[in-house]
Amino acid sequence: MKRRAWHHDYHARQFILITLTTLGRRPLLGAVAGRSDGAPATPQAPHVVLTPLGEAVAKAWDEIPLHDPELDVVALQIMPDHLHGILHVKQKLNRHLGRVVMGFKISCTHALRSLIGDPSATLWSQGYNDSILYPDINLDTWKNYLRDNPRRLLLKRENPQLFTTRHEISRAGHTFAALGNLLLLDYPMKHQVQCSRRASAEEIADKSREALDAALRGAVIVSPAISFGEKAIVKTIHEAGFPLILLQYKGLTAFSRPTKALLGACTAGRLLMLSLGEPTTRHTVITRDQCLALNAAARALCSPLA
Repeated sequence: MKRRAWHHDYHARQFILITLTTLGRRPLLGAVAGRSDGAPATPQAPHVVLTPLGEAVAKAWDEIPLHDPELDVVALQIMPDHLHGILHVKQKLNRHLGRVVMGFKISCTHALRSLIGDPSATLWSQGYNDSILYPDINLDTWKNYLRDNPRRLLLKRENPQLFTTRHEISRAGHTFAALGNLLLLDYPMKHQVQCSRRASAEEIADKSREALDAALRGAVIVSPAISFGEKAIVKTIHEAGFPLILLQYKGLTAFSRPTKALLGACTAGRLLMLSLGEPTTRHTVITRDQCLALNAAARALCSPLA
């Protein structure tokens, strides 16, 4: 839970998304209710019913500006075992943002200890995750994404078939077969990784840093991972625990599964595999035209209009 953008000024004016998880991912903060297809503003709309602890956490979040008036709270979405919140640093902070988050976590832990009468209880996992929301990002898109969290969780619970092979998935002018978390297609930011087979080690390192910076900003990394450089960058992103959309030309069947190395990412909802081609049992070498088609599809998926 500790991801920081190197060389970034965490005192400066900015919008930033903070994510915290409860220790052991215990569902202490609330319960998801409603239906994934429930109409807005009705009891069936996806929502989280907060526990008394969840209500105390929401109160502590709202009170952050009382302790650090340089900040405004923009949005908060509490889930049973984690929260996402957006903060606006209006003017240069007197202390590092990490200290602000630490103070918030301490306040929430005090609430937990008071509620259960255990002075040694711990609420949060160590550290936190941040995503810097740069000026080119539509803030409303992120706020809507946070509000949609309960629906996405209900969708996973109600529709386990989302995590099996599905066909005829249309997106960005292409039709795919898909295996993994389809919800990654709706992520507000996507970053394409494309690397020439002739790329130097220095060029690959530069593109790897770009991809990691994009992932730290909250982007899903998209690539067919064909060239040596693409494979190396995707491996780095995967090992760092960031979400991936991987494209391939070979078709997916009902028996298709991620590789052993990617199985954990798929189980955790951090992987989506997309295929453009038809299933085959024969070993085939990918052609230049197929490579071009995969890169074109990745580029289309990363378009702001996708």
